[in-house]
Amino acid sequence: ARDQAVAGLFGVRLSFPYLDMRVLRAADAVPVQDMIRSGVRKHPLRLAASLDLAEDIAWYEKKAMQYGSGIWKVIGHLARERGFKRAVQGYMNYLQEGGGEDGIQR
Repeated sequence: ARDQAVAGLFGVRLSFPYLDMRVLRAADAVPVQDMIRSGVRKHPLRLAASLDLAEDIAWYEKKAMQYGSGIWKVIGHLARERGFKRAVQGYMNYLQEGGGEDGIQR
């Protein structure tokens, strides 16, 4: 309610259709083989979204969270700072084995 009130101050109405039980039931009824069409994932949901949203928003290809959030860029920077020139995996292994700035074994 609070978020809706704040959005209303800017003339925006928030909508959370993927939390609506009717949408969840409808999506669950779609056969798995119909969820991907011409390489587009979640095709029926995107088609429905395109009725109310701009095409570029409804059909925007989702990025995995670790890429969209920029966390890999930060991890890569930290790895290079610590001498792991190209191997982020090497840095991740180092951290997993207890390495790190504080020297505490984890």
